[in-house]
Amino acid sequence: MTLNCYQIGWPLKFLLVDESKSKKYVLAVVQIEGADTKLARRVLSDLRMRGQHYIHFVNEGASRKRRILSAISEINFQCTFLVSEMKNEKQARQECLIALVKSLNESEEYLIIFDSDDNHIVNDKKVIRSALQESGLTTSVTYRHERSRSQPLLWLPDILAWSFARSGVWSKSLSRFEIRVQRLQ
Repeated sequence: MTLNCYQIGWPLKFLLVDESKSKKYVLAVVQIEGADTKLARRVLSDLRMRGQHYIHFVNEGASRKRRILSAISEINFQCTFLVSEMKNEKQARQECLIALVKSLNESEEYLIIFDSDDNHIVNDKKVIRSALQESGLTTSVTYRHERSRSQPLLWLPDILAWSFARSGVWSKSLSRFEIRVQRLQ
């Protein structure tokens, strides 16, 4: 089911979250204003090739990756990469989730959509719930885990996280976007 800010009934910021675990643990958090989600979905859906159910950037060829990165320039978004130095993946993810919640503005309303990974859902819910309570944000933040097959907006943090983690020409290709890197600890 696809929700937009008008169906929910309040001004909303969408936060779309995916991870990269190649060298360091990186949580990519893409922020899109509710009013911009329709265009973002269209741009991303149009990038799907015939017979392709979803875009998973690691599976794309180099020329197609360049084309996708060029096409997403149409989308109005900001991205923050939360980078953890922790070696333990569970602890690194927990540190990034807490940093994500602490970065939220208490005067805004958010819908956070995480790319669903069955290995993390139970712990994510515990960590997020606790961080939201500590920050006093339980009424202004809604969150859920979804499969990227059913949520085209989740393709965006996947694209960006992969590019960031690869360094070289791929991370340099992100210079055209509004990107912020927050190194934790």
